[in-house]
Amino acid sequence: MPVKKSRVMLKTALLAPAGSLIGWGIQQIVTGDAVTGGVATVIGVGFLGAFVLIQEYDIPYEEELVALIAENKDRFDAETVKTISEEVSDEVERRGITSESDGSDENE
Repeated sequence: MPVKKSRVMLKTALLAPAGSLIGWGIQQIVTGDAVTGGVATVIGVGFLGAFVLIQEYDIPYEEELVALIAENKDRFDAETVKTISEEVSDEVERRGITSESDGSDENE
């Protein structure tokens, strides 16, 4: 499946230390070192937030779906849109399509 290696590296770098930092920070707060624990927890939550922000931009074909729905909003109700979104998502997963699948930076 084609993936953007730099995007994978960035997400890993953000997500990998987040849980440990949050856990260690809470442990430090509980044991009495509130400043160090607070800073570690804030940094961990910041890493996690940055990961979620980057992940939100990786939704394949989001702009095309929004445009299609906007053009046909009179013909679709909320349930139809939900069904179509689920079907598109399933098809994207089945085909292994990513938003960065230009083939220029592929991983085996």
